[in-house]
Amino acid sequence: MNTYEDKTLCCGCTACSLVCPKNAITMQEDGEGFLYPLTNEELCTNCGICRKVCAFTKKIEKAGTPAIYAVRHNDMEVLEKSSSGGVFTAISDVILNQGGVVYGASFDENYFVYHLRAANIETRNQLRGSKYVQSRLDDTYQKVKEDLDSGNVVLFSGTPCQNAGLASYLEFRGADTSNLLQCDLVCHGVPSPKLWIQYVQYLEDRFNGKITEFSFKDKRDNWKSMDSRVFVGDKDISSMCNKKLSFFRFYSTLYPVRPSCFKCPYTNLSRPSDLTIADFWNLEKSKPDFDDSMGVSLVLVNSEKGEKLFEKIKSTIYFEESNINECWQPHLEYPNSEPSRRNIFWREYKEKGFEYVIKKYGKGNLSYRLKRNLTPFLRKTGLYKISGKLYRMLFIKERKTKSA
Repeated sequence: MNTYEDKTLCCGCTACSLVCPKNAITMQEDGEGFLYPLTNEELCTNCGICRKVCAFTKKIEKAGTPAIYAVRHNDMEVLEKSSSGGVFTAISDVILNQGGVVYGASFDENYFVYHLRAANIETRNQLRGSKYVQSRLDDTYQKVKEDLDSGNVVLFSGTPCQNAGLASYLEFRGADTSNLLQCDLVCHGVPSPKLWIQYVQYLEDRFNGKITEFSFKDKRDNWKSMDSRVFVGDKDISSMCNKKLSFFRFYSTLYPVRPSCFKCPYTNLSRPSDLTIADFWNLEKSKPDFDDSMGVSLVLVNSEKGEKLFEKIKSTIYFEESNINECWQPHLEYPNSEPSRRNIFWREYKEKGFEYVIKKYGKGNLSYRLKRNLTPFLRKTGLYKISGKLYRMLFIKERKTKSA
């Protein structure tokens, strides 16, 4: 039995492979570098459990609007080491201070992105900062269940689809989730891990050394710049990596993004987690007095658990209540539209290799450059939400879902 009908309906969360009673499903990389479940038909009994546990094809039903906040950590050192307002540190500190554990995306020594278990502040600090790559989960869901079974308080942080997959897996396994807190993020889609690793290797080959530092968001000048900080050895190559060879601009073309991201069911206010965190955009218009060059986080409190956790971090943050009009951003309403030239991009990659596509698209494409130039103007004039809704009317096709 195939676990999914087509690639737009599989986010690669691993839940199906972990619940198969015959161990007939393994996660295999496709030509684009994304993991998909592959079924061994000789072992498969067509029990259908893999499809039942799949959360990605089910609609989330949640009533009401989440409580919404603009948040900034009150410790400058935390702000300096965070992508925006440092709220993840505040949340995870609460968990660690009560002897709990935290799961989130981390770089390994070769800058491969995977989910890491942290039981102390030093390890947790590896989870801070944005990683614009789909993280490898492997047996993370099983480890979370083991921690819960042992009575540990657990915070799981990841994309909405990873969170939904975890919740479905734990429900299927009959786990007690009273000690589980889930945190998702406003996701823009995940680019190929394969292309990310080839990017790392390309930089190291070109600049003759190992990458010793890579930060997707360098806040030394301004947190809104979306510039990276990159060192090979002790050589700063950030300028090259922010202009001609930018992975962020490369990713922002949307060509390297996973197919399911264009049909994401979580780009709305019905979130699969207790808390949702993101950058808080539009502050220059909605909350100019709260705007800060070091960054501000957006927090959506989606559940009673999330509300209790948010209460516990209030002593470590500055915060202001907000609303959906002030914090609106496209991926709280709809997913990205699949670019028409995506197939051309992947054909170029397969025929001409990674160096060709990073040189061609490392500066972004026309769509990226238009957004980059227009967005600041739209935010300052209050036209950002109007233009976003117009974009949805013209380009976004609604995704069909089925009830749980």
